[in-house]
Amino acid sequence: MASDSAAVAPDWRRTVFRLSRIPNGATTTSAVAALVAKALQVPTKSVKVYSLATTLTPWEMPPSRVATLMLLQNPVLLGSSQDGRNEWALEPGRHESLVLDTHFWGLTPLNDVASDNHIADCVAISGLASHAFGSWQPHGNDKTFMWIRDQLPKSVPGVRAILYGYESKLAGSESFQSIQDLALGLISQIRANGGALDNAKPLVFLAHSLGGIVLKDALCKLANSQDNSLERKILARCRGAIMFGVPNLGMEQDHLLAIVRGGSTEQLVRDLSRRSGISGYLDRLERSFSGIAAIGEMTFYWVFETSKSPTFDSKVGKMTGPHSILVDPDSATKHRVSESPSSVHPIARNHSDMVKFTRNDPNTGAIIELTRRVCGLAEVDAEDEGAKIPHNAAEQLNLVVPNGRLEDHGSDEERRQRLLEGFLDSLHAVGLDHRQALIADRFEKTCEWVYKRKRFISWLRQDHGVFWIHGKPGSGKSTLMKLIYTDRRTWQYSHTFGRSASHISAGFFFNYRGTSIQKTLEGLMRSILRQIMTRLAETESTIPLLDDLLKRPTFTPRPHDSWPITRLEEALRVILEQKRVELRITFFFDALDEFDGPPDYISRFVKYLASHPTGSSTFTKVCFSSRPWHDFLSNFSNGPNLAVEDFTKEDIRYFCTINLGKSLDESHHKQVRRLADAIVLRASGVFLWASLILKELVAAFDDKTPSLGELLRLLESVPTELSEYYHFIIRRIPENLRWRTYALLEAVVRARSPTELSPAYLWETVLISDSLSYSAARDALGVVGNHSHAEPSEDDSFEERRRDILLWGGGLVSVPQGTNKLSEAPVQLMHQTVYEFVTKLDFKDQVLGPLAKVTHENGHAFHFKSVLTFRLDRELGPQPGADLRLSMNHGAEAEETTGRSCQPFLDSVPSFIIFDLGSRLLRALKFSHKGYLSPLFDDGLIHSHMMFATFFRLRLYLQDCVLHNARYLIAASDDLLRLIIVAIRFGDASMHQQLLSTLSFLLENGYDKNMLIAWRLFPYVLEQELRWHHSDLDCLEVFEHLAIVLLEHEPSCATRRIPVGSSQENWVLPLHLATPMMTCWLLEHGADPNGEDWLSRTAIDYLSVHSLREVQGLTGSAREEVNFRAERFRRLYQSTSLIVRYGGKRGYSSDKSWKSFVAALQNEGFDVSEFPTMLEEQIHTTMAHEEESGEGLLTLSPAWINPQPTGKKPSLFRGMKRLFSKWHKR
Repeated sequence: MASDSAAVAPDWRRTVFRLSRIPNGATTTSAVAALVAKALQVPTKSVKVYSLATTLTPWEMPPSRVATLMLLQNPVLLGSSQDGRNEWALEPGRHESLVLDTHFWGLTPLNDVASDNHIADCVAISGLASHAFGSWQPHGNDKTFMWIRDQLPKSVPGVRAILYGYESKLAGSESFQSIQDLALGLISQIRANGGALDNAKPLVFLAHSLGGIVLKDALCKLANSQDNSLERKILARCRGAIMFGVPNLGMEQDHLLAIVRGGSTEQLVRDLSRRSGISGYLDRLERSFSGIAAIGEMTFYWVFETSKSPTFDSKVGKMTGPHSILVDPDSATKHRVSESPSSVHPIARNHSDMVKFTRNDPNTGAIIELTRRVCGLAEVDAEDEGAKIPHNAAEQLNLVVPNGRLEDHGSDEERRQRLLEGFLDSLHAVGLDHRQALIADRFEKTCEWVYKRKRFISWLRQDHGVFWIHGKPGSGKSTLMKLIYTDRRTWQYSHTFGRSASHISAGFFFNYRGTSIQKTLEGLMRSILRQIMTRLAETESTIPLLDDLLKRPTFTPRPHDSWPITRLEEALRVILEQKRVELRITFFFDALDEFDGPPDYISRFVKYLASHPTGSSTFTKVCFSSRPWHDFLSNFSNGPNLAVEDFTKEDIRYFCTINLGKSLDESHHKQVRRLADAIVLRASGVFLWASLILKELVAAFDDKTPSLGELLRLLESVPTELSEYYHFIIRRIPENLRWRTYALLEAVVRARSPTELSPAYLWETVLISDSLSYSAARDALGVVGNHSHAEPSEDDSFEERRRDILLWGGGLVSVPQGTNKLSEAPVQLMHQTVYEFVTKLDFKDQVLGPLAKVTHENGHAFHFKSVLTFRLDRELGPQPGADLRLSMNHGAEAEETTGRSCQPFLDSVPSFIIFDLGSRLLRALKFSHKGYLSPLFDDGLIHSHMMFATFFRLRLYLQDCVLHNARYLIAASDDLLRLIIVAIRFGDASMHQQLLSTLSFLLENGYDKNMLIAWRLFPYVLEQELRWHHSDLDCLEVFEHLAIVLLEHEPSCATRRIPVGSSQENWVLPLHLATPMMTCWLLEHGADPNGEDWLSRTAIDYLSVHSLREVQGLTGSAREEVNFRAERFRRLYQSTSLIVRYGGKRGYSSDKSWKSFVAALQNEGFDVSEFPTMLEEQIHTTMAHEEESGEGLLTLSPAWINPQPTGKKPSLFRGMKRLFSKWHKR
């Protein structure tokens, strides 16, 4: 424990204060001192300000400031330091008060950093029964120094120091908060203070004692949050921490229990016990935290005390008890003292004093250095940098290959129809416009009021502008938007007689609970482009515009078209700026608050759509709905808008009256009006709440006939806030069903594809969710409750599973009626507010209660069990669907979000099942569109649990295997490097960093099989990426990084010969074949820029003759793509420039060829002025004739694998050789 400097001071002169809400104009410490002196009526010289920083609050404009200060005399206005007050409002003659406090709760910045130099925020979290400032301050009368404030910012320039304070006292505390509550509080403070903003800086932490446990729990909660949530953004910023005396395995606590026994904080103290560290909360937390830190590549240092601490003596009520080791080294470091000595640091102080550094403390320098390392400032672990994928704009190049136009045959109408269908098909995505169908239609004649609103009708009659429909969650915005979008009257009010303009309506309904395509700008643009183009084909006057658009390259479908966002924007821009026909487009967008991105971004897009480009014949207007968030208010509140809840009272009354009348017999009809009025009053315009409470009231009549008073009391007992009402629903679910409730809701919010929302799939996934092994999961699919696995009819099966899902969901999910196809009736959360409830960080605790502490699995883990247990077996075929590809990420996501490996479950899968699934998976992938790597897809490549884990990027599984057997990877004979190449080409960009991390882990832990073969394979793979798959630059770049990882691990590869052509005697050096990134690495690590190949060619020779001829020879078919050619020339120029700068020369190439090379680069727009004249000098002249004739210019081929005849099946590399021999003949 640390002493509290502000708790029992004899006067205010030894107390450090925090002053907040300082006006932005007070930019100096003297100005702040003058403000305080005026407010406290003391001399200015008696106020000493030690720090002044800008507030962290992001919404203050201009931002206020925060200071720490001391007073040299006792102000009368503060009263006695013994009266218990710790906060005061000061009035220095301003409209807004200054706030002076001694508690330091929340986040307190201690210094400012210029934005250009700002590298990280360092947050200090104090320990149990401590003070945010005082616990870091040395003992004694001098309180003018605190190392985090006064020394850390100077010693680590670019770091902003921040204190985090929270209520953690023990004696006399009325708080019953748990460690989990404290962790939620920390996350809430970081989020509220801009920690999830796009411009937020990396986070590092200093954590003492309990503060470290709070931090670990917070990191686990952040990891378990949803993708793209604010919490995930915070986690992505976390770089690591220095942990001071953190009781990872528990601590001595008898003296603490003497303080809190019987009090509200007793459970918190018991959670820090040594027993908790062996098999309780602390043990489980450490396991999850370790995995999350490893996957997140965070850096942690563990500082431990080496002196005993005084303990609490209950007899005298003071810290005068026997001295004891509160947190021993094993607990403070989790045994890292022996296992990882470089990550630990001892301090010869007791538990409290170990963070109280003095001005000249010998420990400060070491801690400062560790802080620099966590911030990434020290040259530590530089070898890992090769595995990082830097952000780049490769995707913006849009290097795609056109499919070639359809042949010009058939009538104009037939040709147009083919082109249009190709365009529409290329934009189609599963579930793209599914949300609109799921929105409930209005009840009878409700919502009629919208067509009586003069401002809305006036907007409909205009040709431009934005109309904003906003309202509380659950007020009925989506239902209203569906009516407006589909009702004929919307078109009638918009139509202008006597004008030839064509009217088009296009809409999109965002769905944050759905798949990615349903909540992104990409999905919106895909949808509205399809709708606009479809409507253009329906009207004779717009056919010329349609024909003109379909002729443009932007609208031409391309192979494996991914439609990058830049191309979607271009297609939309062409329509908005066209001048051929008069076009009026009205856009309808529902739930912009469910857009998966910053609200300001989608707001700017709406404004862009509603603007009218100069000279354009397209006129647009936008109607959208959302919650009244700040960004929407600031952008659209001054224009035409309406709040839905202001107009729904009569609709709610009508809805309740009709439904109560239908549900009750005539004897109860006299109660209907009173009940309806009571519901309207409590609903406050929220239609969803009214519909939910209506079900409660109707259900009350099932068993008996309650009185009106009983019904009104029931109505009063139900919370009016939706989130509280959902808690109310959960509490009513029987305890024995709570696990299935948790599993179902988790599986729904973690779903990655439409298949994973089908009742049949979810029903089975919930059944196996608590299975600890493969065999147990298979058994669970046989029987559930009283349900047998005997095959029922389709109708019975659907209804049975629908009833189970609705029972487990407690009314929070819905399964559409009217269908009996299990795979086509997606389960949905009842409302976006339910999604927000389920994705709260404390959801698990709310549903599972005490069981939450022993539960680490989430929806990703449940989905991964399904993938292993039945999905791969059922769905693997010649062309595995996109659904299955997305589902194969769940294993890695389960590790990433829980910090725990799936080793027990995966190891329980029989080896023959792994081999069978692996063979079928690779056979399916072999025939996918990534065709040139087909020779790599050996059916038996995935034949072990190790290979399965590698392919699925289960790094924690591999880590656990290494922990159990240090030689696990050293002795491995599996071809994991080839498998990683396959996985990269199969996977998407989101997997690439995981695969690089997996490779680094394999190499760091002793795996080295087939290193030379893998290295020789990389130039071939990179070459083929450029030759065949130039539209996929992400994949090309990850192969480059992968090659550098291998070079870092085995530098000798940099000088090894790479055989080419048909003979082992023909070879080149890596520099001849390297991409620009690899060229840079090779030259920086000493590669000879004039190294020669088997024909005495330098790298300059190879690039200026062989590589240039190859690029210029790309004629015919798709390889004439302009962007592709430009990309190849760009890479050629970059590599040549790098080699020239390192002194590269020509070996034998002639003056003519060199001038042709330079001219070719100039023609492509590259600056060749830096190429020195020395390149005109040749190293050799005897082989120039070969260049002129083209001899010796061999295309890279994997012939370097010696095809020794054996009785075994054909090798991978012989297959590659055959593949390329066929390619050369074309």
